[in-house]
Amino acid sequence: LRNGITMTGDKGTAEEVDVTIANGAASTTTIAGNLNVNGTNHYFTSSDSAKPSLNLVNTNTDANGPELVFDKTSVAGADNDDIGKIKWNAEDDGGGGPHTFGQILGEIAEASTGQAGGKLSLQIASHDGGLENGLILQEGNVDGEVDVTIANGTASTTTIAGNLNVSGEDHMFSSGTNAKP
Repeated sequence: LRNGITMTGDKGTAEEVDVTIANGAASTTTIAGNLNVNGTNHYFTSSDSAKPSLNLVNTNTDANGPELVFDKTSVAGADNDDIGKIKWNAEDDGGGGPHTFGQILGEIAEASTGQAGGKLSLQIASHDGGLENGLILQEGNVDGEVDVTIANGTASTTTIAGNLNVSGEDHMFSSGTNAKP
């Protein structure tokens, strides 16, 4: 075993120990059992094209697949609390950034016991780099209702390729101009 595990301690605090496992990019580290990692930031870094990748593999033969769970555990959630985000960050062509070009945001819309409801927003950077909602899914005011908002602002264009089926009793079309919709 050549430089397989390296431990360095006491870098200014008595409680700090840095551990390096493996030696080189070709090394594989296998952990049998659960892995609990505490800390603020965790990085997976690669200089290879289209890497790193994070794979959740389930080899069970039942109908259930793996899960990626964002669990915001606190004493009591509140309306509009963020539960979790998935972000797509990159530099702009001038090397400025990083900017968030896209984001999925999960929130608590209604935190009341017995009425808990969620909100999921698909957001993108719009011209000035600010995140704007492109699609919002939000709980309604009755059980089983989900309200959907598509696009952001009257200047947005929503294109539907193919057929549009609309069900329900009320259909409202409006226009921002004097012309009829």
